[in-house]
Amino acid sequence: MIDFNVNLQGEVAIVTGAGGIGGAIIKDLIRNGAFVIVGDVKLDKIKKEIGEDNFYKDKISFLQIDISDFHQVTEMINKTIETHGKIDILINTVGILRESSILETSKDEWDKTLHINLDSVFNLCKGVIPYMVKQKKGKIVNFTSIAGQRGSSLSVHYGSSKAGIIGFTMSLAKEVARYGINVNAIAPGIIKSDMSKKKITTATEKYLNQIPLQRFGEPEDIVGMVLLLVSRAGNYVTGQIININGGMG
Repeated sequence: MIDFNVNLQGEVAIVTGAGGIGGAIIKDLIRNGAFVIVGDVKLDKIKKEIGEDNFYKDKISFLQIDISDFHQVTEMINKTIETHGKIDILINTVGILRESSILETSKDEWDKTLHINLDSVFNLCKGVIPYMVKQKKGKIVNFTSIAGQRGSSLSVHYGSSKAGIIGFTMSLAKEVARYGINVNAIAPGIIKSDMSKKKITTATEKYLNQIPLQRFGEPEDIVGMVLLLVSRAGNYVTGQIININGGMG
C-alpha cells in the first residue's frame, strides 16, 4: 500500500491486467473509495490475493475476458454500465513480452504482441469514451514502456506495440479533451514483476548500472502517479507520457 490518499468515493474503475503493477493499482483504488472491475484472461492470482481480505470483496468484480477481442470488451463495458451506470476511470496495464530478435520473431508472435498490447488499448478506450463523453468527464491511464521510447534490442514487436500506445495516447488526449476527459500514459522502466523476472535475475548488474537510483522499481512505485492522474489532482494533466524508471535515460 502506498501512503498517498485521494478521494475516489463513488468512482467506478475498470482495470485490465491483474498481476504486479495492476494488482497494486487495484488495491489502492479500492482503499481510496473506488469500485473496481477487473478484466483479464488470468484472474486466479489476483482473486486469491484480493479474496483473502474481507476489506476488498464487496468492492471488486472480476470478468474473465480476452481484452484483445473487441466484442468481449464491448460486452464487459455493457455489463459495467448496466450494473453501475457509469465508468469514471480506465486503466490499461496489460502487456506481454517475449524477448526475441527479428530473425526469431514469427508473424504469429508479432500479431499476438500487437493484439494484446496495442489493440486492447484501442478496444477499451473505444468502448468507454462514449459514456465518458456523456458524463463530460473521465480519466484514462494507459501503460507504455521505456522500450516504446528508446527501443529494445531484443523485442522489436514489444517496442513497436508500446511506441504505438504513446502515439495513441497523445492523439486521443487531444481529441477528447473538449469533453473533460483526461488521457495519459505511464512509461515504467524495470519494475519487479513476472514480466521482468528473467531480465532482473540474469543480468542484474547490467541493468542496475543503467539506473541512477541503483534499484529496480516496485509496483508500489507506480501507484502514486496513477492515483494522482485519476483524482482531482490530475484534472489539468492530459496527453502526457510520464516516465517512472529510476532515472534511466
